[in-house]
Amino acid sequence: MLMSNKKALIIGNDDYRTASKLRGCKNDTKSVESLLKNNEDGTGNFSVYPHHDLDNQSIKKEIEQFLKRKSSYAIIYYSGHGYINENGGYLCGIDAAKGNIGVSMKWLSRIINDSKIPEITIILDCCHAGEMFNVSCRGDEFSLLRQGVTVLAATTKNDTAAEFCGKGVFTSILAEGLKGAAKDILGNISIAGLYACAENMLSPFQQRPVFKSFVDQITPIRKCIPLVSELDLKKLITDNFFPDPESTITVNRDILNQKKAEFDIPFDTFLILSAYEKAGLLECDTGKTLIETTLEWGKCGLSVYGKHVWQLVKKDRLNK
Repeated sequence: MLMSNKKALIIGNDDYRTASKLRGCKNDTKSVESLLKNNEDGTGNFSVYPHHDLDNQSIKKEIEQFLKRKSSYAIIYYSGHGYINENGGYLCGIDAAKGNIGVSMKWLSRIINDSKIPEITIILDCCHAGEMFNVSCRGDEFSLLRQGVTVLAATTKNDTAAEFCGKGVFTSILAEGLKGAAKDILGNISIAGLYACAENMLSPFQQRPVFKSFVDQITPIRKCIPLVSELDLKKLITDNFFPDPESTITVNRDILNQKKAEFDIPFDTFLILSAYEKAGLLECDTGKTLIETTLEWGKCGLSVYGKHVWQLVKKDRLNK
């Protein structure tokens, strides 16, 4: 079996020796592992390397070895304790203690920026995760990312990460996003979409996620079944549907009975219109649903979002 050229290193630490033990990190890693391994239709996605309860030295070793592996796209996911002091942030191994706090985020930033892997995403579910790639200069903070690197952090520099019912709050949202809550119209899930999910779900009074990125394109990290197939989306701009974005289509109840008449549209066309409506591309002039409009002999057209997608299809930019 061919190994994927996309690889993910997943680390979850629960059983700390001196720091307080956690309950959700191993569960979090198992959830992320299962979702990254395969797309929703069962096809292979990332080759995943899971690890649990690593000490500080082992975390560094695994990250160093992982970044040496050839890959077109790499994800590093960490769930566990995070710590911050005047020297910066740390990812804490299970042996974290005074004088051996953990793996410095400055070291991690440097080794990732030096990696030859063209695209790397770091996902951190720990306290103070937003410290990643922070650099202070004359009292101001800057983020130093090389091109191709993205960071999704569960917390700001000053936040703590919460657990609930044996799972990390942030990773629970992340998992829902990977299952489909963050998918775009083609079913693609990107790291930006996952951030949007987390940012929307977490209130201003909870931990706040952080998103940092320096990329010229966003590569999907998982594929879900889309609301509208790519083939049907390409029909959006055709004469049978919307030859221009301001076009409208008249619908009537005879379509539902599949009767033949000169003014009828084919029933399979109606089914595609229903898919467009579900995806938010369609709106009816009555302000009602497509079914209600059909019963009342009304018109439907493209929504504002639908007109945007129409332009993408027209310019062949749908997958760009």
